Amino acid sequence: MKRLLLITLFSSTLFGWSFFTDDDSTTPARPTSFTIIINPAGDAKDPGRTIDDTYERSLTMQFAEELKKVLEYNNKGLKVIFTRLPGEALESLQNVSFSNRLAINLYIHLSFFEETASKPSIFTYSLLYDPATDFIQKKSSELTLLSYDQAYKVSLSESKHYSHKFAANCNQKKFTCHTPIALPYKPLIGIMAPAIGIEMGINRKNQWKNLVTPVASALQASIYS
Repeated sequence: MKRLLLITLFSSTLFGWSFFTDDDSTTPARPTSFTIIINPAGDAKDPGRTIDDTYERSLTMQFAEELKKVLEYNNKGLKVIFTRLPGEALESLQNVSFSNRLAINLYIHLSFFEETASKPSIFTYSLLYDPATDFIQKKSSELTLLSYDQAYKVSLSESKHYSHKFAANCNQKKFTCHTPIALPYKPLIGIMAPAIGIEMGINRKNQWKNLVTPVASALQASIYS
């Protein structure tokens, strides 16, 4: 039996989205407070990909910690929470359950891969199954049951907004930022809040340090512009 998520249609203030909208290009209002959950790829059981001579789980955690410092220091009212701590193992769907219980504004899955080019690269993902039908909204004043794999539809337009704004603001000569990609991206399945994936390609284990500031700047522009 599929897991079902009970979603009240009148609770649009929680995520800033409603089934009653006909617009798939919703631009969130400038927030006075903002909460981000970052899910660093890997954990104590899953080391992730090998980059240089280091595991992905170590790099994503280091990057997330530095990103949190920069974002919270530069933005009053912004709070960053992690889905895991260093050395912690996540149980299946633990991060999904944790994220959906909180009134968060944005969920970010962070991952790294080993880049063969000398210049780092950044890919941005959002979750989408069918571009032809996913943005067709049901108009109803009744409670609606969404299956686990359809939870993303609660914040579909906002996820699209953040992924495109981030990509538009992260282009620099020192790295390549690719056009946002919408696809059935597994790390975002089950998340009801606006959610994006940020995947960075580096060819040296310490190269992530050069990406913290530009990623933070792009996120800030996505949130506050």
